[in-house]
Amino acid sequence: MTAQFFICLLAIHQAQASELPKKTEVCDLFFTGNIQLHDIPIARTTEQRKKGLSNRQDAGVGMLFSFEPPSIARFWMKDTYVPLSVGFISEEGRLFAIEALVPESEDLHPSTKPIRYALELPKGQFEQHGLGVGAKLIKTTCRLI
Repeated sequence: MTAQFFICLLAIHQAQASELPKKTEVCDLFFTGNIQLHDIPIARTTEQRKKGLSNRQDAGVGMLFSFEPPSIARFWMKDTYVPLSVGFISEEGRLFAIEALVPESEDLHPSTKPIRYALELPKGQFEQHGLGVGAKLIKTTCRLI
């Protein structure tokens, strides 16, 4: 077999690998009061956090944004078409603020203090799940699907 043959096989393998669906990391969130949210996609990288839930017609179950190390973060809704709310979660796991976000708005919503996580949920879902300011995130388990 020639070197060209192996190069051709390598190129085919790389092309097929790039066509495979990318795995998504999702998390199960466990709050005080026996409140649980399951299969929430997580954005860990700067690129993932910038994209967030933008350019979608449906927010699905929402998104968890991770900040390591904890930091002050600002959220906006440019190119985001569905109404959302964002909850800010401290390094200790305390949900300390929930803000309503208006679709396609460029208004900034800062966390006011360093956060470990921000949780974006479709409008009304914090209330529907019984999550309010003061709830504590006690456990997070994440996996690739």
